[in-house]
Amino acid sequence: MHQVIMKVALVPGSQEKTKTFFETTLLDVLSEFSSWRGATLAVDSETNEIVVVGSWADAEEMRSWLADPRHSDLMGQLAESFAGPPAVTIAEVVTEVGPRAAR
Repeated sequence: MHQVIMKVALVPGSQEKTKTFFETTLLDVLSEFSSWRGATLAVDSETNEIVVVGSWADAEEMRSWLADPRHSDLMGQLAESFAGPPAVTIAEVVTEVGPRAAR
């Protein structure tokens, strides 16, 4: 399992627009990738920073998506909501705990 983690500060007042875009667009686009496991959007309301975590079973398919022109297009559509450039990290999940953790 791999995750793409993106952190970015939002322009004030753009949180709801970003949430709606996330909910309505990602599922349609990413459902064609068999190894995509889902994504979470979280917000720190004190700093107006969002954190998006996307989970993938296959690193190559994940990297394929990140290089896909549609990914750049989607990021471009959100750019006006970003107060600065996003920081993106790719990480391999080495363990998971909890009642629903995959083992």
